Amino acid sequence: MLDYGDKIPFDTRPGEMRFLPPGLDLARLQETGIKNRHEIKALRENLKASRLLLGAAKSENNPQLSLSSNYTRQTETAMLPDHLWDVTLSMRINIYDGGAKNASIKNAEAVLRQAELAMESLKKQVRLEVEKSYLDLKEARIRYHTSIQDEKTNEEAYRLATVRYKNGL
Repeated sequence: MLDYGDKIPFDTRPGEMRFLPPGLDLARLQETGIKNRHEIKALRENLKASRLLLGAAKSENNPQLSLSSNYTRQTETAMLPDHLWDVTLSMRINIYDGGAKNASIKNAEAVLRQAELAMESLKKQVRLEVEKSYLDLKEARIRYHTSIQDEKTNEEAYRLATVRYKNGL
């Protein structure tokens, strides 16, 4: 500890500064960043919804089959019995819709592609942010160790200057 009287005491002993836990590499940090980013979680759900919408748009090409039944109980008359069963089976095939199905499919595909591109863009952004932080941290670590070396050099220079002053040089 250098002592400049009571004016400015400060500790010059090198301390242990931990910058990164051992074994952590950039790729693992980037994947962790992607996995934990809330925007990416939201985009994943958006992608799921877009895929479901595309499936629904494509299913419009399929024929629709419906079955319904009805039971009626009433007072018996000369012309009508006291109960009636009614069963209906219908099938709907869309022959021509003016291109609405194809437009709906193209629109759903475009929405899905846009969501996929947004996901890739965000992943790239997260990777770049993590890489920048990682490199900033490595740079800070180098500066820290350099400052420790500079401190040792300055202490030695101070010691030599003090010795020279005491010896009258």
